[in-house]
Amino acid sequence: MTSGFCHKHVPPRQFSAELSRRKLGLLGAVCIRALTPKRALASTPGRVPGFSPRPDGTQTYLRPRDKSGGHGTGWSEITPYQFVTYEGWEEKPVSIADPEGTEIDAKFSSEQDGEIKIILAPILRFVDFPAESNPRIQDFLTLSSFIQGFGPELVGTPVQEEDVVKSYEDEREGLTFYNYELKNHWLISATVYQRRVYIIVLHSSALQWRRSYAKLLKTAASFSIPPSKP
Repeated sequence: MTSGFCHKHVPPRQFSAELSRRKLGLLGAVCIRALTPKRALASTPGRVPGFSPRPDGTQTYLRPRDKSGGHGTGWSEITPYQFVTYEGWEEKPVSIADPEGTEIDAKFSSEQDGEIKIILAPILRFVDFPAESNPRIQDFLTLSSFIQGFGPELVGTPVQEEDVVKSYEDEREGLTFYNYELKNHWLISATVYQRRVYIIVLHSSALQWRRSYAKLLKTAASFSIPPSKP
């Protein structure tokens, strides 16, 4: 009587040799796994690169200097930006399928608070300043022109005057920032440094907005480019 499985006939000695080779192969694989250095120490659970805890329960995100970014050929090194959030924020993968494409430098999300995008756009999109110049945002954009020009790109639809809850300018680390809030739960803050427009975009659902509005305002107002350490 034959079984339902078909076995190729192998002479006893050959079968024994093959079995020994299989044992050695399995043993080698086990030894390799045992000797391979573990990577747990390189990525501590719960720790997001760039985030540093603060005594008041918040955390500061400072863009790592070695962070990669697809921002076009010929771009200079990206000066790190920073902002403050509360616990629960996680960095998310960036996709070129996003409307802003490669101009999105980083994305973050929090189940409690909402979403954040950091966008870095070349000033050459707006005006051709001499290569040696280092203009500021107020040198070629007004606050109203920034809201109208960037609105569709940042929030997905044209921004009408009645959509703007408030808008204002302030100064952080010696740079002028343009800020505005929209009715449908958006906060935007932007500046220009080293020929780039730096923009932070925060968006929340209606529920997140109600319970986290004060925290979101703090995050938007904390967006800055700290001076480089000598």
